[in-house]
Amino acid sequence: MIRLRVVLFGKPAVYWDGSQVRFPFAKMEAMLYYLSIVGEATREKLASLFWGDQEDEVAKKNLRNTIYLLKKLLSADVLVAPSRTNIALNPVLSGTDYGDLLDKLERRMPFENCPGQFLEGFVCKDAEDFNEWVMLEQERLNENITSRLTKGIIVFIQEKNYSAAKQYCKHLISLDEYNEDAYRILMKI
Repeated sequence: MIRLRVVLFGKPAVYWDGSQVRFPFAKMEAMLYYLSIVGEATREKLASLFWGDQEDEVAKKNLRNTIYLLKKLLSADVLVAPSRTNIALNPVLSGTDYGDLLDKLERRMPFENCPGQFLEGFVCKDAEDFNEWVMLEQERLNENITSRLTKGIIVFIQEKNYSAAKQYCKHLISLDEYNEDAYRILMKI
């Protein structure tokens, strides 16, 4: 049963059992967003991503405290340790809007709104490596969604399902307002 719901697109948010979670500090929230996308990370990677500007021992201590507080805030089961050095979100308890969107695109299901940018407006103070990762991830995820939308448009046109193709074109334009191909296809159908 999914108890942790992570909204990664548009205004990011975390929900536990249906209630929005308010975090005491941004790095705790950022760590959940990071693990939601990458799945599993080493403790060393997390420490350097969020406390890379601090000494190694201080970074590791901060990570331990963050993990402790996160488990205390949500549940001891929210994080799992597949190995002594790795940490992951418990896949049985967690789900994301990104996973839902990919599922809909894969099955060529309609969806109402394009979700917005990845972690739109979320900045983690004193974590430049994390903020840089967010920018790179925004590009990667947009490319992935754009590719899937484009493939869906092609299939819909081949199937003569023009209303679905039109909807996907509009989603494509909302992601990239300068996508001339999407405008051309939209004008043709």
